Amino acid sequence: MHNYRRGEQLLAVALTVLAGFVDSVGFLYLGGVFLSFMSGNTTRFATAAVEGDTHLARLAGSCLILFLVGVIWGALIHRLTRRRYDLTRAREVVLFTVAGLFVLSSLLVAVGVERAALLVLSVGIGALNSVFERDGEVSIPLTYMTGTLVKMGQRLVDAFFGGSHARWIHHL
Repeated sequence: MHNYRRGEQLLAVALTVLAGFVDSVGFLYLGGVFLSFMSGNTTRFATAAVEGDTHLARLAGSCLILFLVGVIWGALIHRLTRRRYDLTRAREVVLFTVAGLFVLSSLLVAVGVERAALLVLSVGIGALNSVFERDGEVSIPLTYMTGTLVKMGQRLVDAFFGGSHARWIHHL
C-alpha cells in the first residue's frame, strides 16, 4: 500500500472497514455464512455438504458463486473503463457500480426480501476487489486478509535480518 497516495490509502482503509461491516451483518443474519470471507464459506460449504445440511450448503455455495460473479463483473468494468479512460476513472466506475448494488440491496430490504438483499451485497463485495487493480491484479486486497498477514509477517522477518524496520507497517 506504500505505493499509493495518502488519499488512496485512506480510501482502502475505509473500504476494508465497509467490507468487514457488511460481512459481519451477513454472517449474523445468514447464520454463519459470510459475504466476503470466501475461505470461510468454502469451509462452511464443505462441512455442510458432508453433514447433509443442504440448506447451509446451498447458502454458502450461493455466496461463493455470487462473490465470484461480483469479482468478474468488477474486473470487467475496470478493464473496459481503463481502455477508454484513466485509472482514476476506472476506480470511480467500479465504486459507483458497488454503490448501485448496495442501493439495490437496501431497496430489497425495504420491500422485505432480506435474504436476496444480502446475496446482492455479496456481488457488490466481490466487485469491490477491483477498485485497487493494477495490470489485472488486485494491488490492495480489501476483502481478504490472509495474503496481507503473510506479507506483513515476511516483512517482519526481513526487519529481523537487517531489512527495513518499517516495511511491515504498510500492511496494517
